[in-house]
Amino acid sequence: MSEINVWYGNEQSTPSCGLVQRWVNVLGRVSPVENVQRLRYKLNDSKWQGLSVGPDYRRLSGHGDFNIELDYETLELGINHITLQLETTDGDTVEKLVNINKCPEQDLTLPHRVSWTASHPQSDRFNTDAQIIDGLWHIDNGHLWVKEAGYDRAVAVGGLELTSYNICVPVTVYGFAASGSAPMSGGYGLGIALHWQGHVDWGADAYASGQPRHGYEPIGAMLWYGWDKQYGFCLRLESHDAVTPLAIDTSGFQMAYGQTYMLRFQVVNQLDGPCHYALKAWHVGDVEPDMWLLEADGSDGELTHGSALLIAHHTVCSFGEVQLNPVSDIQIQRGAS
Repeated sequence: MSEINVWYGNEQSTPSCGLVQRWVNVLGRVSPVENVQRLRYKLNDSKWQGLSVGPDYRRLSGHGDFNIELDYETLELGINHITLQLETTDGDTVEKLVNINKCPEQDLTLPHRVSWTASHPQSDRFNTDAQIIDGLWHIDNGHLWVKEAGYDRAVAVGGLELTSYNICVPVTVYGFAASGSAPMSGGYGLGIALHWQGHVDWGADAYASGQPRHGYEPIGAMLWYGWDKQYGFCLRLESHDAVTPLAIDTSGFQMAYGQTYMLRFQVVNQLDGPCHYALKAWHVGDVEPDMWLLEADGSDGELTHGSALLIAHHTVCSFGEVQLNPVSDIQIQRGAS
């Protein structure tokens, strides 16, 4: 029998801490995928919109995956009704109703913490301080875990209005999926993007239908831990295109499987030039280093405000409590944290 499984529940809400990106995502999976004739949705009383069904080589990683991408501005304050309709090759029709509560917008005040807690021991419902953008995640023992490794499994925290700030989060890596070595994926790894505002429309290509949007840049800059041909696994600071290195760590630092490391990543909006980025990493239990491991100014085309995006790219890992801390919009003093 065909069914529509909506991840994170049929009753959802936008983050109560404020707007974290332009889009509101409703994720799920239809099964069996070979019986899908058409999948579509409508918001409140609007027209039906078609949905792509995975797998593809971008955001729809699993068989039967879908991702509704709603413009935040099209949602009404309060309860919004999303009707999903699946037409099968057998001529049957299956419908599912999802309610999205658009919370009143609030300005995010720093410092701010995001603790991963479930509302019920058997529930995978998340707190309202974050937004799941891609992938199937679950909460266990105060950590956010990737349940299924895939292309850019992503969660946003913070707010669109943030300019200068730093994020500190513990990360544990358990392994990398072989699918990350495919040419369209560009290698496996994990990262944190700053000044995230939402995916952009790159249209359809050889690897994706264009729904949902799969354009991931511009951003501000990105902390990335992944494979480098010259240095092996290492940390990199990448520019607004999430590809071009601004700085590469050559110290030999690596994250051992099953061990937890703290990542701190900072952006400062300078008064007379590009943003300045800095990162450091250390093993939990060790003293935080005084000096930044990598520092660099940003590049032309970078975004200058936005939330923080946690990314697991073909990687099995978990993220602990997120700390967002204030930094002044001033000239940065090089080397100091």
